[in-house]
Amino acid sequence: MGGWVALKFTLDHPEGVRRVFVVDSAGLRFQLPFDPALFHPATVDQAQQLLLLLTPQAARIPRFVARDLVRQMRPTRWVVERALNSMMAGSDLLDGKLSAIHAPVLIAWGKQDAMIPLMCGEEMHRQMPQSQLAIFDGCGHMMPTECCGRLVLETLHFLEADPPLPSSVREFPADSRQ
Repeated sequence: MGGWVALKFTLDHPEGVRRVFVVDSAGLRFQLPFDPALFHPATVDQAQQLLLLLTPQAARIPRFVARDLVRQMRPTRWVVERALNSMMAGSDLLDGKLSAIHAPVLIAWGKQDAMIPLMCGEEMHRQMPQSQLAIFDGCGHMMPTECCGRLVLETLHFLEADPPLPSSVREFPADSRQ
């Protein structure tokens, strides 16, 4: 939920933000394409399904690892449930508010993100005309680990640009080396 928090902070404290960078960010209303219970898996099968949502390159994890994942997530289940309830209630959603952000924004998105659809990134870009939308083919929701090299290069390009880069939508092809 880091991108959502960063965008909300930027709305609340615009004087404290020079540039914003978000990756596959939540914050806009959309219909979940999966059962929200997967966010806090209670079974091995749910843990496997969660992994498939996070990355298109997901390999099946051994059952004993999935069981351990379920056990490790149990104590913090309330945090996930609280965040989901807030998202579903909609009181903190950013729909219609993003146009108040005037700082340069880089919106990076994994084209194969099955958790938060690309249409959310496209809508964020539409609401923030000064933003750049960078779409990375071959990446899912875990883009910072799946497509690290390409993402780092694009982020540095955005952060170092002086003056800030103009609005754009760019798609980066899948990199067979990753």
